[in-house]
Amino acid sequence: MLVLIYTPNPRIAADSVWDLLGSRSAEHRRPDQNNRIGVAMRQLGWKRANKAGSIAIGSQHVSGYVIGEKPWPLVRVEMDDNGRAFVEVVGGKQDPAPFEPPF
Repeated sequence: MLVLIYTPNPRIAADSVWDLLGSRSAEHRRPDQNNRIGVAMRQLGWKRANKAGSIAIGSQHVSGYVIGEKPWPLVRVEMDDNGRAFVEVVGGKQDPAPFEPPF
């Protein structure tokens, strides 16, 4: 079973999106791949927070995406050695909702 966590107006680092897609390290990503990710994120309703395309995570500014208006809770993704993703929402209200994939 897959559990989706709904939180209004989230933000996510671009590296976390790549992690969810099973990407290789940043130095192996090609510009055309970055462009395709940007197009897909926009089609899903995500946007860049500002002209620099950065979001704040702690004291760092990294490339990322947001939905909605501030404040944007952070969607953090950690991958284990077996390729499993662990997703955490930091800040904001979270409403876990069970979801059965249609396949």
